[in-house]
Amino acid sequence: MVVVVILSPGEIRKYGDLDRETNSSIVLTINVTDNGNPPLWSTLDITVDILDVNDNTPVFEKADYNVTVLENITDGLQILHVNASDKDEGQNGNVSFTLDVGNDNSFGIDPITGIISVKDHSLIDRERKETYILQIIAKDNPTEIIEQRSASQQLTIVIDDVNDNAPEFTNGGNYYVKAREDLNDGTFVIKVSATDKDKTGTPNGKISYKIENSTGVGLFKIDSKTGDISTNQSLQGHYGNVTLDVKAEDSGEPKLNGTAIVVIFIDDVNLNKPIIIDLPASNTIGVYECIKVNQELYKFNYTDADKGNNAKATFNMSVVEGSPNVFEYFNMTTDGKLLLTKSISNIVVVPFEFYIQATDEGTPPLSSEKLRIKIQVKDVNDHPPYFENETVALHIDENKVAWSSVGQLTSKDPDRDSSACYYITEQPTMGLFVVGETNGTVHATRMFDYETQKSFAITVSVKDCSTTVNASVACNESVPPAGSVRSIQTVLIGVNDVNDNPPVFTTNEITFGMRRTTAVNTILDLNLKDYVSDSDFQEYATKETWHVICVHGNGSVVNNKYFSEDRSGYIIVPVEVHDTNNRSITQIRIYLIGDSEIMKMVVFGNKTIVSDRKDDIMGLYSKITDHTFVYDWLEDHKDSNGRVDSFRTDLYFHVVNKDGRILSADEALRLVDRFSYELMQAQSQYSISEVTKWISTEDDGESPLKTVYILVALVVVLTLTIAIIIYVSIVTRNTYKRKLQAATINTHEFKDGKVGNEFIPGSNQYSRQSNPLLNATISEKAVYDNISMGSDNSFDADIIGNGGMTPKYDGLEEQVRVLDMYTEVAPGMGDVESPLDAALRLHDMQNLHDKPETISTEGIVSTHDIDALIFSNPSYLKGLESSEI
Repeated sequence: MVVVVILSPGEIRKYGDLDRETNSSIVLTINVTDNGNPPLWSTLDITVDILDVNDNTPVFEKADYNVTVLENITDGLQILHVNASDKDEGQNGNVSFTLDVGNDNSFGIDPITGIISVKDHSLIDRERKETYILQIIAKDNPTEIIEQRSASQQLTIVIDDVNDNAPEFTNGGNYYVKAREDLNDGTFVIKVSATDKDKTGTPNGKISYKIENSTGVGLFKIDSKTGDISTNQSLQGHYGNVTLDVKAEDSGEPKLNGTAIVVIFIDDVNLNKPIIIDLPASNTIGVYECIKVNQELYKFNYTDADKGNNAKATFNMSVVEGSPNVFEYFNMTTDGKLLLTKSISNIVVVPFEFYIQATDEGTPPLSSEKLRIKIQVKDVNDHPPYFENETVALHIDENKVAWSSVGQLTSKDPDRDSSACYYITEQPTMGLFVVGETNGTVHATRMFDYETQKSFAITVSVKDCSTTVNASVACNESVPPAGSVRSIQTVLIGVNDVNDNPPVFTTNEITFGMRRTTAVNTILDLNLKDYVSDSDFQEYATKETWHVICVHGNGSVVNNKYFSEDRSGYIIVPVEVHDTNNRSITQIRIYLIGDSEIMKMVVFGNKTIVSDRKDDIMGLYSKITDHTFVYDWLEDHKDSNGRVDSFRTDLYFHVVNKDGRILSADEALRLVDRFSYELMQAQSQYSISEVTKWISTEDDGESPLKTVYILVALVVVLTLTIAIIIYVSIVTRNTYKRKLQAATINTHEFKDGKVGNEFIPGSNQYSRQSNPLLNATISEKAVYDNISMGSDNSFDADIIGNGGMTPKYDGLEEQVRVLDMYTEVAPGMGDVESPLDAALRLHDMQNLHDKPETISTEGIVSTHDIDALIFSNPSYLKGLESSEI
């Protein structure tokens, strides 16, 4: 706060601090008053500009700077750009940069821009210096150097390794060793070792070994990882030096290598092996764990039947596989003394096992049988109990009665005869939990509610409360207890949820779209679990019933029906979710949609993210457009080359208007365009990059089925056509057979050598040519056939009589279908008239019946005969059409 005081002669003074960065100027209003009566006064506004002083220090834009560069970086390469600002103005706010502390001139900084670059790459070597810790100094530049302010920030530059160092062998790359010729196959001979200055644990520093050349081909092999050289076959008969060229190669790019020469002298053998004597009982040596270092534990001896150097033997020991590292704690002298080289008081009490062997000094040396020796460490109570883990988790069900067991704590103590005691040292509420002092069992003193508090944490300590101390007088001193490894443990007690809250659907109706071409048994892209909340966090289930749309117990929805392409509308599926005690009901509205009604929306985010947002997106679009936007399914977005874009997802949907009609994709697109301005916020909020019509690239799944239906229909039509043709052929054949039989029967008979008498041909009932149509009584209703177009009186099953009944046919007339009219021989009285001539005569007789009397009838039967013929059986003449003969 600034206080301005005006003294008597108009002098203005300031009391308090001014900050130009807060207010660059101050406006003062001055009142001047005289001493008259009444007093008169006047005002004056004075603007005071605050001049800048250098009172602000430069500030870096980042709290710290870290950068990694390759060690083979070139000069001038920019590695970092730093920036700092100063609130002062002018030169007071002009910032310049320098590097200080830790810089060996390898890096430099532009004082104006703050760009840090490589200054001298020859000084940069990861093997010499892997990390540079530099200080970046930012200074302002006031006129008076004494007013200059500065700030510093740490810059850490890590030099990344490149493969610029080849492996180097120890011993200058020269090795020499002797090997007995009786060594077994695979016996270790010598170890070669190489080091690589490049970074350990990377391919640049990973070394593998191999033998390039050998004067004794195949005698030795080398472990590519360890460099151990061992025998590859029997050495007998290979006395003398064997030279191996060994190469050590790294795995960098490019690969670098080093070479070494290994000379192995294969020595001769003698005849007798040493025999070890004076062994301990059962080959077991008992040792108290408190024994002093360098103390002798046992002395082994040997005998050898050889003489001289071949009879002189030295002892050695080797490891038993699976046993603790015996060389870490024990040593065997050449004269058979077993010494303790490291304290065994703090190790787990387990037996040590090793092999002991005596080898003579013959040429070649012979070794005794390997004897397996056991060292049994005797316990002393010098270890406190401890917890293996810093924390342990226990659980208890909610609503469980007070004093229920939560779980049991356990600790470990390397001492065999130890007892542990447990104590609670800290808990949220005093007396909330108790622990058994000797058994470590934790009990809850009251019941808990999962929905109120889900977990507790208590602290438990463990102490050694052994009543006896298993200390041995062999140590000749008292052994104080060692410090605890971990005597405190945090116990996390979780309250298990039980089913005391019902599952609830989050919405009264779930809308979803399904293509009409969706195959049967297709699992829809709708998971009911996304629409259910349950405070108990347990698995809930739906009633699983096999209907048109199936809802499975795991929340998946499956189509169970094939829908034709002309189907539309929606299906409502009531759904119930329940746990063991409670239930909730909602309904799913599934719209049947075609490909021409589907829209696609491209949303930024993977499928999991978009799946969580899909209902919010559809709801917001529905609210803005006053139409219902219904989710259909999700797919990974693919670019123009068909590659999956993992950062974008295609959301497919359709739109339903207020009347429940599904809009086509064109209508839906026009709707979105009409509300494009209102939807801009939604597109920005959910990172929607595109809304378009969906163009299906899928094959029509119904085409094979349609093809089958078409083929079946075609077969049916062809079958019916063939059946009709066969039927018509049979009927036509029978009709023409009757007409042909009627046309070819003799129209008259010869009697007494005369023609034209009143005797009707074929009327002789005893003749095989008798005509069954003559003199038959036929209903007048059947004389004219109104159905048949070929012959008025031909047999037709479609004839309808009075009252819609089929007329009753005379039995004699039916016989014409089977009557044989071609084999009967006429009586032998004169020439027989041919059937064709008779038929023509009959035709002429029929035509003359209606002719005028002036027409000549010579050679034709008389009118009287014609009248007698016509009316004796009118249906016969009507049925005979000579034009069809």
